[in-house]
Amino acid sequence: MKLEVRKLAIFCGIMLCLTITTEAAKYRKGKFLIGIAAGTASYHGDLAQKYFNVNSSGPMAGIFTRFSMSPYFDWRNQISFGQIKADDANSEFYKARNLNFKSNIYEFASTFEFNFLPYGINKTNNEFYFSPYVFLGLGAFYYDPIATYNGEDIGLHDLKTENVNYNLIQPNVPFGMGIKFAWTDRFEVGFEVGYRRLFTDYLDDVSGKYPSFSQLENDQGLASAQASHAQTYNGALPAEPNSMRGDNHITDSYLFGNVTFSYRFYYKDPCRSI
Repeated sequence: MKLEVRKLAIFCGIMLCLTITTEAAKYRKGKFLIGIAAGTASYHGDLAQKYFNVNSSGPMAGIFTRFSMSPYFDWRNQISFGQIKADDANSEFYKARNLNFKSNIYEFASTFEFNFLPYGINKTNNEFYFSPYVFLGLGAFYYDPIATYNGEDIGLHDLKTENVNYNLIQPNVPFGMGIKFAWTDRFEVGFEVGYRRLFTDYLDDVSGKYPSFSQLENDQGLASAQASHAQTYNGALPAEPNSMRGDNHITDSYLFGNVTFSYRFYYKDPCRSI
């Protein structure tokens, strides 16, 4: 009985090694990578209508893991930090409105990448050392818009400048494109642009219409009324109630443009010690 169990164990061990070896022959290098991303975060919304505007951009950084499911598909998870900002002072058309904001963004995103070429570092299986790719996934992010007036930072969320209590944790849909290169067997470098489709229009604390200044002052206090009607900081009169403060027909959004550096881990072949 013990002999039969031993034979079965040896047989299973041999089959396991053959399976691993066969898979390794197909894609013999490690499938797991860890990397960093660094670049620029850019905002698009009611205070800035153009992407890649220096006045509404800030730094971004991230750390990610990538698992190569096949030469064509990768699964990636990333934690990112970015800074965005915008100011009506940089716009001739909206300068009198006098709104501004800045915010840190903390994001987690899980995406799938599709490689247009069979990407890898195993030349015997016609894999390429580079490939353009597209990606799509789901994510969530935290933000907290802040305005600056008279040299003082003002948290906008708690002031309810439009009488709306929005959530500071929001879902998003990250998608974009890039290109990556196997610099060596272990190191990769790439460049990508990733757009974030949002489901909120309050990334910048601006969306709809002006509430009544006097009513907002009674309900929320003078700080809330002034932050809502920011032109009053410059001595101008408050806006008419229900006049246009922002455009809620299109939600806000942001994007990351960055370079990536990653390290590929090798799996140890358990059959080599036999």
